[in-house]
Amino acid sequence: ESEGAVPGVSDLFLFVARAGFHGLSIEMKVEGNTQSPKQKEFEALVTAQNYKYVVCKTFDSFEETIIEYLKQQP
Repeated sequence: ESEGAVPGVSDLFLFVARAGFHGLSIEMKVEGNTQSPKQKEFEALVTAQNYKYVVCKTFDSFEETIIEYLKQQP
């Protein structure tokens, strides 16, 4: 566990409301890795509160996710 990291909480969070979501939570994963049980629990918690949650495995996927999210109307 990294210093300062909270187990299960996503790696990145964009505090911008779009398309009916309150914000965007992004979990970065290396290809082949999967979410831990705590990460899945966090995903369920934030999506139940109307936040978008995405797992990205490449920089291109991350970049596309941010661009598409920000194109949406608030």
